[in-house]
Amino acid sequence: MVVGARSAVFAPVPDLGVIVLGEEREPSFKQESTPRYHARAVALRRAAEAGALCVLGSTTPSLENWQAAQEGKLERLLLRERVQGIKLPPIEILDLRGEKNDGPGPALFSRRLRELVAGALER
Repeated sequence: MVVGARSAVFAPVPDLGVIVLGEEREPSFKQESTPRYHARAVALRRAAEAGALCVLGSTTPSLENWQAAQEGKLERLLLRERVQGIKLPPIEILDLRGEKNDGPGPALFSRRLRELVAGALER
């Protein structure tokens, strides 16, 4: 087992079986200095060449991988439960199209969010 930063994807692992890349769209996976590479692309290529599995973990997958999953090029797996049965926080979906802004341009935050943040700051 190799655990490390983006360069760990180059570790010489005999009989490579699986590569797990946590938070696959993390910008730090792109190496900006020479040699330039994207650890996600390297992980996918290494896994393919070794006949290994590559797991790209993310709560918010990249648009490229979301599209690839929609097209059946990648398999999308969902975790339907959290560790130890911990409940997900409640979620509210609000339509910002009806929100008024105090200044020019569209509203960035809903009235509901501003109220909740103000309440949290008060407490």
